[in-house]
Amino acid sequence: MKSWHSMDAAAISKSLEVDPGIGLTEEEASRRQKLYGLNVLKEKRGRSVLSMFAEQLTEFIVLILIAAAVVSMFLGETKDALVILAIVLMNAVIGVVQEERAGKAISALKKLSAPLTLVKRAGEMRKIPNSELVPGDIIFLESGSSVGADARLIESVNLKTSEASLTGESTPVDKDASLLLEQDLPIADMTNMIFMGTTVSYGRGEALVVGTGMNTQIGRIAEMVQESIEVKTPLQDRLNVFGKWLGLSALFVCFLVFIAAILEGGDLFDDFLTAVSLAVAAIPEGLPAVTSISLALGAYRMSKRGAIIRKLPAVETLGSVSVICSDKTGTLTQNKMTVNNIVIGGKTVKVTGNGYEPKGEFLGLDPSSDEKLKVLLQAVVLCNDSHLEHFKETNTYGIIGDPTEGALIVLGAKAGLKRGDLETIYPRVNELPFDSKRKLMTTVHKSSEGEFIVYVKGAPDIIIKLCRGADENAVLRENEKLASQGLRTLGVAYKVVKVDVDITAVETDLVFLGLVGMMDLPRVEVKDAVRTCKEAGITPVMITGDHLLTAKAVAKDLGIENVYARISPEQKLDIVEEFKKKGNIVAVTGDGINDAPALKRADIGIAMGITGTDVAKEASDMILADDNFATIVEAVREGRGIFENIRKFVWYLLSANVGEILTMFFAIIMRLPLPLLPIQILWVNLVTDGLPALALSAEPIEEDVMKRPPRKKDEGIINGNIIFSMITVGVLMGVVSIYLFLMGANESLAKGRTFAFSALALLEMYHVFNCKSEKKSLFTVGIFSNMYLVAAVALTVLLQMAVIYVPFMQAIFNTVPLSGRELVYLFSLSSLPLLFMEAKKLLGNISGK
Repeated sequence: MKSWHSMDAAAISKSLEVDPGIGLTEEEASRRQKLYGLNVLKEKRGRSVLSMFAEQLTEFIVLILIAAAVVSMFLGETKDALVILAIVLMNAVIGVVQEERAGKAISALKKLSAPLTLVKRAGEMRKIPNSELVPGDIIFLESGSSVGADARLIESVNLKTSEASLTGESTPVDKDASLLLEQDLPIADMTNMIFMGTTVSYGRGEALVVGTGMNTQIGRIAEMVQESIEVKTPLQDRLNVFGKWLGLSALFVCFLVFIAAILEGGDLFDDFLTAVSLAVAAIPEGLPAVTSISLALGAYRMSKRGAIIRKLPAVETLGSVSVICSDKTGTLTQNKMTVNNIVIGGKTVKVTGNGYEPKGEFLGLDPSSDEKLKVLLQAVVLCNDSHLEHFKETNTYGIIGDPTEGALIVLGAKAGLKRGDLETIYPRVNELPFDSKRKLMTTVHKSSEGEFIVYVKGAPDIIIKLCRGADENAVLRENEKLASQGLRTLGVAYKVVKVDVDITAVETDLVFLGLVGMMDLPRVEVKDAVRTCKEAGITPVMITGDHLLTAKAVAKDLGIENVYARISPEQKLDIVEEFKKKGNIVAVTGDGINDAPALKRADIGIAMGITGTDVAKEASDMILADDNFATIVEAVREGRGIFENIRKFVWYLLSANVGEILTMFFAIIMRLPLPLLPIQILWVNLVTDGLPALALSAEPIEEDVMKRPPRKKDEGIINGNIIFSMITVGVLMGVVSIYLFLMGANESLAKGRTFAFSALALLEMYHVFNCKSEKKSLFTVGIFSNMYLVAAVALTVLLQMAVIYVPFMQAIFNTVPLSGRELVYLFSLSSLPLLFMEAKKLLGNISGK
């Protein structure tokens, strides 16, 4: 982009071939529109829904599931096949919906432009749609108007624009058309430019459009958002790797079972059907569905706490986060300027209170008894154009006008001074509005005694030179001290004159009252949230476009050690990339347009719901409805809990599948009849893998989850401890099932199979309680801490009993009823996995492993 800020108005007018006094003709504007295009943000053409849907079906585990459905259909298990296909289609639809949502970030950027702009065309003033603006147009601005394009100011009167959403600046930026700036400057320092998507908060101006559409600062951000690569979440990566490993392993083991059966002289067709049934059973087709439901339940719980999830995998990703890169303004701070220091007569007065609520104390001096402090407070309230507004519906307060002046109005209100009441006593009779060159604002008020009181506020280094009898060096030292704390400072002075004098001559011979220091204070709850993050091994990082001193002051108060100030959107993106290159899983919080590329590129982007722009929200994975940084901590806790629950039901599913496969394998190598029929294998797989696994996803989060360090980026879903437990429990299941099969087979093959069939179902029901915690005893966690699991186990046991005792189900599954004594024996032996794991956990806790 051209460095328009380094050129004067005349040179720009010549370059764009336009007379600022006349503007473009309609013919010329039409020609330029054809040349430059409409003033809109373009969006890359997205892929078709069909192509997105097709891509969702190419994942390895999905292909395995489709194959399993085909096999199930071949075996006559139509219902099983339909269930598997329904799961595949459901996950494909979810993937397509999520991908479509990602494309909305650019669309949201378009909404930032004002619908109409006042423009001069052929010497006449008229309003035109923003989309029709072209380079060379002369536009006019006033307080409250939105900026429809990037433009170079050619005239400005006390002009200030709010650029917080673009640059991260916490206060309105003074604009001056007369400035000629250096070429290489960040957006925040281009004070003779105005930018598309920002708003005018004060004053008025006239500007020459130099950039439209994608050739604007917002356009550059839009391009970065488009070019940002959608990254897979850690959960997606783990499930993809896990799915490939599981699918190949299951197929290989089932192939070995088939070969072993053939070598033992079994029937080729029967052995083939059994091996295929085992393959179907070995692949937990419910895993994607249970994972999605688990994430959805987590998202629902998080929404109750103010965290709205836009993409389900983001729930788990939060639990993996090791770095949180947070914007300052409105995220860590209140986005409300607040006076917290007054220096008067060499003494510092601390002012308490937060935001715009007119409640607080003056620590050090009492404004009701200290006359000089009272005069200072009257001065900042009367020399002011802002208003404090109370919203009765929500019992909240807001400011109408400049935020800096608003902070002064609130300061006076804390002492019981209201502008309306004071102006009744001291009506304003004259004024000199704030001017960026003078850096002062002056108002003149008439008292009931007929005297005239002059109040002045402005830059301390300017105002002190206009005062008599003040120690200039002492005031400047105090000012520097406040500034070093990140405070924005104002000097306040006054004088009383007997007669009305020329307004241009009143800013002399003043009496210095004191200094006022203000800043955008940190949110009250954020300090504890930052502390909790550190305890959880998460590094909080502040990234802001604001000044370094201000950023350092906020960071020091909150306990944040890593601070990046005066950062551009490109630099923010680079910072995120660097953290990612070092192996971190990075979350980025933000609320502005400038945050969108980083939000999208991060492992998880977190946007503010109240102060956040549409751009930030659409580019994010999660939205904080309450703009509360502390909510992130709760979301991280929930995310960690979700991953642990996913790990629990994967542990359960794999243990169950290992038990089923080993039962068949042991029988084959022992040259026994097959203990399970294909339909029995599928029943055990579908019934026991379904509801209990789903219920595990609702397991309460363990209390110490936030005392653990973040998981490593390459950490798998299952660890060594779980693999050992999975294999040992699987072997135990196989041994118990074969033992019961042999016991029943002494009477009949049907009874032996009924024993083995029921044993596997009950073994898995006992084992599901092991999976409530990897290291804690069931009796520590609590049997009834998850009533969903208790209900799921009870229902599964009832269904299994129905298979044994309901006549028409006996016919379908080739079962026979068991006696009461046999049933007691079955239930007793099936509890061995639970007893084994309790012993293992006890020994592990004793040894500290």
